[in-house]
Amino acid sequence: MIRILTAAIAGYLIGSIPSGMVFSKLFGRGDIRKQGSGNIGATNALRTQGKLVGALTLLFDLGKGSLGYFIAQILIPFEADTIIISEFQAVGSVFPVLGHIFPVWLGFRGGKGVASALGVIVAACPWLGMACFVVWLGSFFVFRISSIAGMLSVLSAPTVLICSEDCGQKKLLLPYLFTSALVLYRHKNNISGILSGTEKKLTK
Repeated sequence: MIRILTAAIAGYLIGSIPSGMVFSKLFGRGDIRKQGSGNIGATNALRTQGKLVGALTLLFDLGKGSLGYFIAQILIPFEADTIIISEFQAVGSVFPVLGHIFPVWLGFRGGKGVASALGVIVAACPWLGMACFVVWLGSFFVFRISSIAGMLSVLSAPTVLICSEDCGQKKLLLPYLFTSALVLYRHKNNISGILSGTEKKLTK
């Protein structure tokens, strides 16, 4: 119980580090929450802070998800059965994304969870992570809209798992469905913009 609670707290706290805001202030670019869309994620960082801050924010957010998952893996008891292992993996998959989306330091108003969710997926199942990145690249090439690419890439993880014969990864289906739902919820304004034709394309 203590181990899984530690994994949850560690994953949440790592995920809650507001990398976009940290890097924008480190480079003297001001408060990213008062610029552009006001979001602390990589897309707004790229638009308002430039390519360097945008790239650093993306890499750090990916790393947060992966690190949170790895910590949960490390904390799995040696004698754990498959059910306990699945519980730790679920915690490692969900809590870094929860921390990113609802960081305690920013009044629970954080990013949209795409990069952190993809970081988790890459750590848990590299081939699935690569599939998600291919979906992101393909979607962005077609639409040139970051929110569409982000949502489709995260949604592709549970979709691919449902169709996959890799039974060892099926246990991650419910955590990925949950994080996908969180990502869609955080993109509700983007979805409205897409439907109305007002969503901005990423051209920078």
